[in-house]
Amino acid sequence: MLCEPKCGICGVAEESVGHVFVGCGWTKGLLEGLGISSIGEVCGHVSRDWFEGILDRFGQEGAYLCAYGLWSIWRARNNFLFRE
Repeated sequence: MLCEPKCGICGVAEESVGHVFVGCGWTKGLLEGLGISSIGEVCGHVSRDWFEGILDRFGQEGAYLCAYGLWSIWRARNNFLFRE
C-alpha cells in the first residue's frame, strides 16, 4: 500500500497527527460542532496541554466528549481511506 503525504480527507495539507486531529478543515468543523474548536486553535496540536485545556474549560464531560470526537475523527479517516 502506497501512502500519500497529503491528508486523505481534505487533500490540502500534509497529513500529520496535528493536521488530522486539529488542522484539517473537516476536523475543525467537527470540533466546532462539539464546541471545542477553540482549544485546538490555541494549542495547535493534540497534546497533554490540549487535553488539560479541554478538562479545565469543559470539565470531565467535555473531556469525554473530546475523546469520543477524536476517536470518531480517526475512525472516519480510516473508513474514508481504507474502505472507499
